[in-house]
Amino acid sequence: MDTAQWAQLARQEGDPNPIFEGCALAPALAQFDPEGSVKIATLHADGELVGLAPLRRASRYYGRTLPHWTIWLHDNAFVGAPLIAEGHEHAFWQALLGWCDTRAGFAPWLHCPALPHDGAPYRALCPIADHTRPAARVWEGERAMLASDRPPGEYFEQAMSAKKR
Repeated sequence: MDTAQWAQLARQEGDPNPIFEGCALAPALAQFDPEGSVKIATLHADGELVGLAPLRRASRYYGRTLPHWTIWLHDNAFVGAPLIAEGHEHAFWQALLGWCDTRAGFAPWLHCPALPHDGAPYRALCPIADHTRPAARVWEGERAMLASDRPPGEYFEQAMSAKKR
């Protein structure tokens, strides 16, 4: 894969996901998928990379034997939104779902874990799922996030005493 295009896509995406940027995903695949079962689904438009998601076939779904395709996340990943250049969300989902449909024998559905439902990828997926195929939200939850108006260094200095550092 062209790493320059991958980096460019990360700068163009509407909803950032550093988990799937090349600098994070490539080493994660090397560490957590040494057998190479994860495939990188891509969408190109006019010669440019405009969409990317790591996919794998899975035979189990929450302890049950239910073969499916899934957007791959390792245990330390917390956001499953594909990298999609702004304005290409609808085309990305159409292409990805179409690709999954052509390989539906083993895995007749796509699981999108940790896809934030306040972002453009989710908003683009909903009308496609609602009008052309059955779909459901399986689980919804919240995660804690550290947020501050201060710069990271200043926040760290205040949060940790010199003795603890």
